[in-house]
Amino acid sequence: GPRLSTAVPSRTSANAAAPVQQDLLAMLRRGRKRAQYSSRGPAEEAALYDGPLRSARTRSAIRLLPRGGAVCETRHGPIQFGAPPETIKDAMQLGAEVPRIFVVGKERFNLRFGTNMADFEFPGFYNFFLKGSQTTVVGSAEALEEIRQVMHETLEGPAPDQYFQDEEYSPFCDPAIYAARPDLHKEICFFKEPRNGR
Repeated sequence: GPRLSTAVPSRTSANAAAPVQQDLLAMLRRGRKRAQYSSRGPAEEAALYDGPLRSARTRSAIRLLPRGGAVCETRHGPIQFGAPPETIKDAMQLGAEVPRIFVVGKERFNLRFGTNMADFEFPGFYNFFLKGSQTTVVGSAEALEEIRQVMHETLEGPAPDQYFQDEEYSPFCDPAIYAARPDLHKEICFFKEPRNGR
């Protein structure tokens, strides 16, 4: 049968967890609010260029993206700084080329908005599978190793010791339901198998 360990939280640990849960809920609300207003209008974009980015030449070379991040046009092609979720939609909606070079910022996760700022999977897969080109990510060795692990798991699936499939079933689960659980390893291998010439 399924292997499960059940722990009953004590009243003290539940009270200690309450502020953390409130912080997480507040972060989710801020993220949802930010998503409602994620598009920058012309006036807001112009205001962001105040200060050292005032020259017309710089303004034409740097484009601030609606969902966050910035793209700098260079002789090597566009280079994007920061990659918030759904950043690939910015390029597509603006009719721009999806960058092949990304720079990872110091802050890879924005705790205020609950936003991943290093979301490279879709641009990377788009460039590789649809354009047949590589994507270069520039950052610290630590950041790149973590991004490499995420990219590997999104493409190849989790390692068998990370399935945790038995933990999804209650100890009181009907034996017939437990016996009919999917074979995750077999399914992952099926979807990894090349077909139709790909």
